[in-house]
Amino acid sequence: MAIEKHLLGKVFISHSSIDKPFVRRLSRRLEKDGYQIWLDEKELVPGDKLAESVSRALQSSNVVLVVVSSSAIKSKWLAFELNKATQKMIEGGCRVIPLIKEKVSLPPEVQGLLYADFTGSFALGYKSVLTALKHESMKTTTKAGFWALADVAACRVFGGKSYVSMGGEYTSLEYEGFNPPLHNRRG
Repeated sequence: MAIEKHLLGKVFISHSSIDKPFVRRLSRRLEKDGYQIWLDEKELVPGDKLAESVSRALQSSNVVLVVVSSSAIKSKWLAFELNKATQKMIEGGCRVIPLIKEKVSLPPEVQGLLYADFTGSFALGYKSVLTALKHESMKTTTKAGFWALADVAACRVFGGKSYVSMGGEYTSLEYEGFNPPLHNRRG
């Protein structure tokens, strides 16, 4: 299952900054379960172009988790992210999963979607999210095909890739190889 999670890419968590404690808990659990997370405080540094960075992250994400709360409903940034994510979802490019943290009306962009309900229990809401992520991981893996799986597996076993170009300007040969981990090299 680790390869499938890797092929899924980073899961984007859209949220209001007021919901950070909930989002950090969710992020830690997802990472512990092997998922890669895109979270603003881990990805952005001072001087980054915020709208551009967030747009790029949303564009590359296959799954967007939207934390819905009273503070999220009022957030202009969440509206910006939700607009980008739902546009990509309509085009078939990602799954948007609302996570209901408080009993509030859903934003219009996600009213027709099934959601993960965290209002009664974090554990039950989290179980719903895991089910959706597993489904999306398998779908992504099926689309990727054998060679993508083999490439990811080989990189994990051998520790990464190397690229070599040999020959002259007009007769060059390009090679791609795998680097064994340092602890396995004999010297």
